[in-house]
Amino acid sequence: MEEKYLSNEYYPLKGSWKHYGMHQNDGKMMENAISIGAGTYNIGMPPMVHVAGTTDFLTNFPKYEIPGMIGRMTGRPAVWTPGDIPLDMVVASNSLAVNQKGERFTSETGVGMLDPWKSGARFYSIWSDEQIQKIKEEGFRIAPEGPATAYLGHQAPIPVNTPLPETYEVLQAAIDKGYVYKADTIADLAKQLNMDPATLENTVAKYNEYCETGVDLDFNKPAEFLDKIGSGPYYAITGAPYCYSTCGGLDINVNFNVLKADGETPINGLYAVGTDSMGVLFTEKKPYVTFGGAAQGWAFTSGYLAGEIVAEYVSNK
Repeated sequence: MEEKYLSNEYYPLKGSWKHYGMHQNDGKMMENAISIGAGTYNIGMPPMVHVAGTTDFLTNFPKYEIPGMIGRMTGRPAVWTPGDIPLDMVVASNSLAVNQKGERFTSETGVGMLDPWKSGARFYSIWSDEQIQKIKEEGFRIAPEGPATAYLGHQAPIPVNTPLPETYEVLQAAIDKGYVYKADTIADLAKQLNMDPATLENTVAKYNEYCETGVDLDFNKPAEFLDKIGSGPYYAITGAPYCYSTCGGLDINVNFNVLKADGETPINGLYAVGTDSMGVLFTEKKPYVTFGGAAQGWAFTSGYLAGEIVAEYVSNK
């Protein structure tokens, strides 16, 4: 569905997106509706994304309880693990994040929350060995932005300023699983990522200039998060926006009746509510709203009203 219907006209959206939600919702009913002539409305718009994370996870490292902290999603004592080092790296505000072309796409302060969709289905967090050595010896100096580490991995952030002697072992395990890459030079790293080496080299060079001056001329990232890409080897962590759902979908009228491709003729007995028809609220030129609840409001309202309409339709049969 995502490969077929998401649009690249305004943003680089086509691709296989990671999902954070009910995986049984795979678009079959929308496909069936389209196969009998249903029209669509803004079906190519950006998916509903709030958080990002790594494309895979490690589960074989020790786990440690965080005293006094309850996991947001579990309701149990929160635990962290060195196995989540790549996850915390990929959403770190003091990282360098690039899209699949090797270009920055947002301030990295937004990668962990609200902005990761701008890269398309994948992005990469670039790190130098010099930075990673600091993580090993001193730990992360900044807590991750947003709830990504509460939703994904072991569902708790690694405590800041905690030395992580297992860092290189963890990264090698992630390399072995195929979602972290390592190279002696930025150019060689770019080749592994199927990027133009010159593009990634230029991105790193420009970013390092911003780190030197303390002024991000592209995305205005605060100076406190501008950490220079130092000496190699170099690492790339594969990141992905995790979408709750697609947004655009079937075209409907005011009765939530699905319309044919002409945009006028209703298909009798076929209704669409929730995110299956939420495209009528939006445009392909803009993303899903940057606050929570819009989809829930549409789901409750459209479901309630459509339920009344469907009940009346059935009772008249």
